[in-house]
Amino acid sequence: MFTLPHGPTSDVAAAKEGMESLPMAEHSEVLSGLLSIISGIALPPLNDIDFVESMLDAADKYQMPLPIAVFRAAALPTFLQKHPIRVYAIACRMLWEADAKAAATCTLRLDIMAPEHRQDMLASTSHTS
Repeated sequence: MFTLPHGPTSDVAAAKEGMESLPMAEHSEVLSGLLSIISGIALPPLNDIDFVESMLDAADKYQMPLPIAVFRAAALPTFLQKHPIRVYAIACRMLWEADAKAAATCTLRLDIMAPEHRQDMLASTSHTS
């Protein structure tokens, strides 16, 4: 079996046990949520659109279709009325045409230039690849 070269470990306790840490860009809560979904342990709370979008980005990055399907089916509809601009941005980024159309329809009732929607507009641009 091939082995990859290992760099020096900064965690002395882990090094003593022969374990090394693997640095990852995602926050531990995001990774924990994804792992709980794919292992069937539990569905993490999906009540914060920022958290859901972070998990969706990570699931897309690591090519995890199950969490992506869960977020699309369970989380996006819950945010459609409150955050249609964000849902539209997410759906466009993920190439979900039907979801993008539904979110676009919901944005018609909004004054998208109003200050209260500024945060959603800024957040939707911060997650672009």
